Amino acid sequence: GMSTLTELSQMGMPSLLIPMPDSHQEENAQIFADADAAVVLHQKNLNKELFISEIKKIILNPELKNKLCEKIKTVMKVDASREVVDIIIKLVGDK
Repeated sequence: GMSTLTELSQMGMPSLLIPMPDSHQEENAQIFADADAAVVLHQKNLNKELFISEIKKIILNPELKNKLCEKIKTVMKVDASREVVDIIIKLVGDK
């Protein structure tokens, strides 16, 4: 789900996403695919050979692995601490 995608982005992990078919997960995964930030496989087309092949591509290709690690960090804004502080200040006032 979205929390997993957020954590993967925060950690900069190379990722292979398999979203649930016909759900919002496909749209979320597509955002990562469009940004070249993750490999996305669709369950409807998935088989053992494809799954293993894609994992091997990531593991055995350092350039791909590094690209995925860097790109995934840019997909989601995960450092929202300044925004949270600003909201708290607005709610309680600047005291």
